[in-house]
Amino acid sequence: MTEKDIYPLVIINDRYSGTYSKGAYTAWNHYLEQIPKDIDDGDPECWNFWDKQRETKEWRVGVGATVKEAIKDLERLLDPNYDEYKGVFKVDGLIDTEGELTEDTFTSRFIEWVESNGWSYAGGIGTYIYKEEDDGEPDSKIGM
Repeated sequence: MTEKDIYPLVIINDRYSGTYSKGAYTAWNHYLEQIPKDIDDGDPECWNFWDKQRETKEWRVGVGATVKEAIKDLERLLDPNYDEYKGVFKVDGLIDTEGELTEDTFTSRFIEWVESNGWSYAGGIGTYIYKEEDDGEPDSKIGM
């Protein structure tokens, strides 16, 4: 789905600059008169709308720092497979335990935490090791 496939498409410059919506722009797949007036109402009404929206996802509304980001977010929400993506996350980063844990201990605690939330994990876990050059700066990683 692309921007050209979305009709109607209404872009709104957020009245509160994203304070409640969390984006400077919102993108709606509705006619203007169908969009809730609360998004442009007083502070309490606007806050209540966006608080409820984050909890219920009643409206498929794209939110972004730019018009393009808001439209891309709306495209994602309108994707027919969107519901299949909910709750699946890819984590790509490092966790520094400051030398406190071995890989086995970290892996056990991580899996325990995942399972204690009723979730599952698929992927690898490995130790990140720096090979240092004479200047003391990390040269490359070994492992993972």
